[in-house]
Amino acid sequence: MTCVGWANGLASRKHPISSQTCSVFHLLIIGQWTPLTCKVTIFQYKIIHNFLYTNCILYKMKKSRSPHCPFCTNVDQTVSHLFVSCPCASSFWSEFTKWYQSISKKTLNHSKNEVLYGVFNDWSSCSTLNHLILIVKYFVYCQALNSIKFQFAHSINLVNYKIEIEHQIARKSNKLNAFL
Repeated sequence: MTCVGWANGLASRKHPISSQTCSVFHLLIIGQWTPLTCKVTIFQYKIIHNFLYTNCILYKMKKSRSPHCPFCTNVDQTVSHLFVSCPCASSFWSEFTKWYQSISKKTLNHSKNEVLYGVFNDWSSCSTLNHLILIVKYFVYCQALNSIKFQFAHSINLVNYKIEIEHQIARKSNKLNAFL
């Protein structure tokens, strides 16, 4: 089973916060639904309703050779394990937290529920944070399905790719000032 691949190494535009983040906090201003956004929304729906295909489920359907996590020994790959309790995931979310705190200057204490279901509080950037979590969660899922160890640095390429798409949409719809 393969997942949609992502463009690697798209050059990001300069941004006062960081060249890596570009306009992360302006990501949702445009309000356009791109195919990626629809795909990620369906992905989150599957997580919420507990029917995201992991190796544990795929094994029962005889679509996977093993129910185990490709990165852990003898641990079934469930949704919770894949995104939270796997040592690779734990390390990944730790790096994500450091990265997000460095660009937003806000404290982020991710819990299991926040990783799986999103952050719900009064932050003005909550929508953007949830969108970022969703994008990198989809990245983690695709990497795990293909038994590729996920690295945070590679997920930044995906975020930059998404930002570039939003930038192009803003330019074509004459909303570039709102984006920048």
